[in-house]
Amino acid sequence: MAGRKIRRNRGVFAGYDPKKLAAIWKVLADENGWLHVAEIARRSGINRVTVIWYLNHYFKQVIDEQKLAPTVKFRAVRLKQGADFAGLLRALEFIRSVKKEKK
Repeated sequence: MAGRKIRRNRGVFAGYDPKKLAAIWKVLADENGWLHVAEIARRSGINRVTVIWYLNHYFKQVIDEQKLAPTVKFRAVRLKQGADFAGLLRALEFIRSVKKEKK
């Protein structure tokens, strides 16, 4: 079996973690202005890469983004006006149910 790669699960679960969603949401909701991704990670206690993943995949519809330039790795985000956490959870559960039906 030389050359065969073994894939190991490192404890990463499919889907989102509601505790991480809530922690990121709380940080964004407590701040009225723009926050850098690293600051969101520091305040929530979640790894910066995980925060970026959640923002890109789960928060895309409820945040405003600012980037200095396409080549500069600086990204600031804030919640859109009128965004609510319950609505985000409902949308994510709807998407999850649609994906299950397709399988």
